[in-house]
Amino acid sequence: MLAQAALWWRGVAWYPSIPDRFPIHFDMAGNPDGWATKSLGAWFLLPVFGTVVSVGLAIFAGLALPRLARHTPTMINLPHKERFLALDPERRVQAVSPVACFLVYVAIATTALFVWILETTARVATGLQGPTPPWPVGVFLVLVVGGIVGMTLALHRRLASLEVTVATTTDERS
Repeated sequence: MLAQAALWWRGVAWYPSIPDRFPIHFDMAGNPDGWATKSLGAWFLLPVFGTVVSVGLAIFAGLALPRLARHTPTMINLPHKERFLALDPERRVQAVSPVACFLVYVAIATTALFVWILETTARVATGLQGPTPPWPVGVFLVLVVGGIVGMTLALHRRLASLEVTVATTTDERS
């Protein structure tokens, strides 16, 4: 929520200063190579898109993913799927919690990237900054890839702990 608020706050704060023609795309060196005419729709397209992505990921992580895990687990594609499918419905919901956390993490990281894009676009458009540095996009990609590795390890650990719980419960019933 805080990242979304920052995205909209920066969009609203910069809008009065944006010139009639502003950059909407940058080449690999950070120089503008695509332009738009100032309008509410053009300027606020990035905050709208960022909100749709973040809310979509949050809804999927919080509502749809647990429902899929309970009722149609074969639709979920994740590492160690056969181990996942062997769990009962409630344990499958517990198993996907690292995936849900990762999706929220991606939503926050993406919104932070969008804040940076909006901010640097405004700074370039108003002449306060020269070319945009490309390194924040690289940092974003490293964070997402690192998150994938972390999520996969957490998922593996979660599945192993749930399997132990299932085995222990089964042994106790025998």
